[in-house]
Amino acid sequence: MGYSKNHNMADFILKPSINEQKDNVRKISIPFDILTEDERGDERRMVIFLGENFLHLPGTNLQKAYRLINQCLDYVRRECAGYELYYKPHPKIKERDEREFLDLSGFNITGNTVAELFYVKNIKKIKYVFAACSMASRTAYNMGLNSYTFMNIVGASFDPQTLEGFREFNKDMPPDFFINSFSQPLKENRRTIAHSAELERCISSIFTKKNGSVWFQITDPGNLADILAIVAQIRKIDPKRKVNLVIIKHHRWRVIPTNDFREYFDEVVFLLRVFYSLRPGKLFRAIQTARVIKKFPIQSEDIIIDSPGLGFAAACFASYFQKNIKIALMQNDTFRVLSGQRSYGRDLFRTRPGARFFNLILEPLLGIERSIFIEDRRRIFNAGGYLRPINDIFDHIWVY
Repeated sequence: MGYSKNHNMADFILKPSINEQKDNVRKISIPFDILTEDERGDERRMVIFLGENFLHLPGTNLQKAYRLINQCLDYVRRECAGYELYYKPHPKIKERDEREFLDLSGFNITGNTVAELFYVKNIKKIKYVFAACSMASRTAYNMGLNSYTFMNIVGASFDPQTLEGFREFNKDMPPDFFINSFSQPLKENRRTIAHSAELERCISSIFTKKNGSVWFQITDPGNLADILAIVAQIRKIDPKRKVNLVIIKHHRWRVIPTNDFREYFDEVVFLLRVFYSLRPGKLFRAIQTARVIKKFPIQSEDIIIDSPGLGFAAACFASYFQKNIKIALMQNDTFRVLSGQRSYGRDLFRTRPGARFFNLILEPLLGIERSIFIEDRRRIFNAGGYLRPINDIFDHIWVY
């Protein structure tokens, strides 16, 4: 993948980063069905409303946003009468008490951990998930839960470009995922989770070649639910296989008690996240992190699964452990960005000097794959990748 300016100097152009000559990309399904295998009857009584940190969205009319969300809460109270209602604050929320500007009567306030881990813990109890615009509502739908967004209603309080960004991000979701009117009756949209035969086949095939531990590497806690489901599949195939987790730690992990997920792994290791920056302290952290990873206790028989296979730490693991089987686990949206040429307007996206310094100087000096990173000024999604095709860097790409 590379980037260049087009003829009118207006856009970043990200070129395809997939080697079409290789047959190492596999379409899989996350085996969430394993998490509900022992479900008995209909015990689902929980209804979850996901909070959103609107202070994080530039240009939002907060007064209008809160008024519209209160109407959304009224809708949930009306349509879900008789269920147990829960309001889950956003992990990044800056306000001290959302009850000061939201009418949360009838709702229990849940813990402040990330939604995805909350889903895993309560997947047999949750009936419905609602969100103003939280990306975690997509995860709930993909996990086989009834899930909905009020994005097209609450979006009236957003800056127009922000709303357009959310619509672009959710354009692949089915119509019944969107609640567009408060008169719209609530209908179940829970999708059937099929058994992931392809994932089971891929894991079994790799296990016949390598008998070492599995090392998951994750940056975004939003992907934790996907990994926990795959861990359950691994335990089912090979109960004695050791499964470890490397977390690239940043502020979103602070709200997750380690004990909430430590039980799923044999070992959990934390590394600090590296940001593309010219600040001396952050450059020193990058060099130090690369050295730590290079000396990591990974044996030649071990297997590395990186979600999503992007970022500084991922580049280090992929570059320093050439003899290991390395797998990039990525969502369809991420793969689509990597596999097709995309353009990003400079009015909405930027590349900082630090990202260029890493790409041109630091990464070659450290002997790791060169990267590219473009930042979304609206804070909806960023774009990035490698200069070389990602399926030349990783042995397998699993797309879900």
